[in-house]
Amino acid sequence: MKGNGVVDSVELEVAVELGNATMTVDDLLRLAEGSVIELKKPVGEEVEMLVGGSPVAKGDVVVVDGALGFRVSRMMSPDEGCGDAAPT
Repeated sequence: MKGNGVVDSVELEVAVELGNATMTVDDLLRLAEGSVIELKKPVGEEVEMLVGGSPVAKGDVVVVDGALGFRVSRMMSPDEGCGDAAPT
């Protein structure tokens, strides 16, 4: 996808959501160093890349030079959850 030049250099905060969990307030208050929270995402399932809180891509967590990275497997269309973005 190619931009139009006007906004190509605008930086956006991008997040990759590994999973989520539901906890009670009591469970949250009992968290301490070393606590483990089980996420509701099976190992090996694709994760989502979010821009402005809206999913824009799916892919896999990878290791890049000793750091975590994200390999895009597919871009999501607006009707798959990209909020109010206009179709391209």
